[in-house]
Amino acid sequence: MRFLPSLLSCSLFLLWFAVGVEAPLPAQLVPKVLTAKEQGPPTRPAGEWEGTARDAMEGGQLLEYPIELRFTGDDAALRLEVSGKANVSTGEGQKLTVAITAAFAGTFGGGEVRMRSERVDVRIVETGEVIPSAAQQLEGKLNDGAITGRVGSDDEGWTTFTVRPKGRGARAEAVVGFTGRWRGTCKEPGPDGKELQYPITVVFSGTGEALRAEVAADVRYPVQGGGTTPVEYRATFAGKGTGPELQLQSERIEIRLTEQNRTVSVPAQQLTGRLDQGVLRARIAAGGQQDSELELRPEGAAPSGTEQLRTEPIRTEPVRSEPARTGGAPSPYGTLVLERQEIRDPAMANVVSHTLLVPKGWRFAGGAQWSAQPDNFVNFVGDLEGPAKEGVHFGANRPFTYSSTQSQTGNTDISDGRQMPDGSTARRGPRGPGEVAVEVISKQLRPSASGVRLVEASRLPDLEQKMRDLFAPQLRMMEEQSQRMRTNGPIGVESNTWLVAERARIAYEEGGVAWEEEIRCAMLGFHGVLRSEIMTSENGGWTLMEVRTVRAPAGQLEDRLPTLWMLAGGLRDTPRWGAAVAEIRLKILEARTQGMRAGLVEIRRRGETLAASRADLSAQQMQSWQQRQDSLDKVHKATIDSIRGVHDFRDGDGKVHTVTNHYDRAFVNGNGNVILTNDPNYRPTADPVVNGVTWDEMRRLDPFRGDGR
Repeated sequence: MRFLPSLLSCSLFLLWFAVGVEAPLPAQLVPKVLTAKEQGPPTRPAGEWEGTARDAMEGGQLLEYPIELRFTGDDAALRLEVSGKANVSTGEGQKLTVAITAAFAGTFGGGEVRMRSERVDVRIVETGEVIPSAAQQLEGKLNDGAITGRVGSDDEGWTTFTVRPKGRGARAEAVVGFTGRWRGTCKEPGPDGKELQYPITVVFSGTGEALRAEVAADVRYPVQGGGTTPVEYRATFAGKGTGPELQLQSERIEIRLTEQNRTVSVPAQQLTGRLDQGVLRARIAAGGQQDSELELRPEGAAPSGTEQLRTEPIRTEPVRSEPARTGGAPSPYGTLVLERQEIRDPAMANVVSHTLLVPKGWRFAGGAQWSAQPDNFVNFVGDLEGPAKEGVHFGANRPFTYSSTQSQTGNTDISDGRQMPDGSTARRGPRGPGEVAVEVISKQLRPSASGVRLVEASRLPDLEQKMRDLFAPQLRMMEEQSQRMRTNGPIGVESNTWLVAERARIAYEEGGVAWEEEIRCAMLGFHGVLRSEIMTSENGGWTLMEVRTVRAPAGQLEDRLPTLWMLAGGLRDTPRWGAAVAEIRLKILEARTQGMRAGLVEIRRRGETLAASRADLSAQQMQSWQQRQDSLDKVHKATIDSIRGVHDFRDGDGKVHTVTNHYDRAFVNGNGNVILTNDPNYRPTADPVVNGVTWDEMRRLDPFRGDGR
């Protein structure tokens, strides 16, 4: 049950306590499952009750755990004591026990229970750690001898539950609730016997006999003569979801050909399905048409919603003379010439600080930006813009801090967005995916935008793992500090660290144009609590980092997404500049260790001298830079792998280039410039735009052998 701050969130806490890396952030709403007992005769809540609840974990797994309730008092002053224990797997082969106790107060009338928490205590039995609590509401209805309801809040989400008087009846078959956002794939027969496969999202609301579903899908549909056309499918269904079965009838269906701005009429449709072990397998059917097959999972457990439409016939044997095509649709850009652009830093003696692969004809503006904040003294900020006004934005890191105190003399809360003396912004860590994208990044990046709305958002576990590798030293240092606080600090101190990576899709209007933008970022932070008899104090800090966004006019982003993310991952700092920045960072740490706050301007001047005078780097510095680049390559690969549309090429030096599978051929020259094309007859030597240098065609790696030879 979501007594605090949801067992799903508890599981994230447990992962952190077990392996030291997960974020204590409440997850988004997910479908819940509950177990009931045989019905009994009570007419009001009194005495001891028991039941079983299930909560959805990441990966679609459902966690089941028993709860016990004890009601006292009359209907106008009803009190409730709750207890329960859940065994949670950390995903690392370990199991931890979470003990829950809570006290609620409220009323019972008209067959309904309405209560609010007075105390919530959630502890990890093995470690004694306390998971911080938040106010919760409990709503339930007594019907046929059982209380069925929900507990939680609008901010953190709701969990359903069912309990019966203790000792009455055995556990009955689970009753399923579908409420929440589900994501997955839809498969259906396409033209010429080809199978179409595309991402689909379903949002369920209501319960039981009054269930509703909003269905959305964006499809690149094949057309006669070759090519595809973008199609939007939007529909509303209503019906019932009882037990694991789903039966809904369409109320509204809209299929729009976006390029023609034309809507197609279709007959009524039926949505039916069955939930089995966290996976909803369903069908959309209409008279005289073949069914569409859906496979859906709760959001966060589903495959990425950016899978490419597969229009090729299914082959039983791939052609081994050349790697089998991986399913990417043709690129909207045709042959793409990527030129290696050098970006200089005027604050560092005008040395080359970064390089970026820029498509020919595109415009880039930006570079290194310096500030007087020792914790955030330099960032790369820039914008890459294409011919259709699509673009890539490289955002700066931003620090945030917050604190609050609750005592007998009064309460304070510093998390209202004010600017702090150290340059940070007062704001608590996010409560779920998408919040930072809408409330922080878009407000700063698109201040004139109107109608900003979150389309979808999710965590990126694969990218998080790569981020943990990249920021391993910072995480290790933060965890060591947290451990010292817990071990050597006063009694009642709790402290933890967290790291998350997420993606969010937003839509808005700016400059009279409708836009879609996908935002990806990582966040690294800590949270501490000090509890005593007279006071509870919380404080924390977190950094928003690795901010990258890609955008295009509405209806164009999906086709351009793989190429834009490939370009976003092409940014690299140079060894010379990177070594100078690393030395500045070391000087700042040394100054703090010695109790001095050395002037940043003077420190940067030293770095400028280092960058200007040191043409040669030590082997150790070069190795450190190369290790960081390797980590960045892995982060980049995890990012574009998450859109499920990539393959690899290897150049003559053995370096692997990961690119969008919109392209079948790739060339590279000695300057690091790259050409991507699908033209089987294309030769750089015959192209007067690029034939001034020697180009080598790279070998696409064979997914069946992995070596491309």
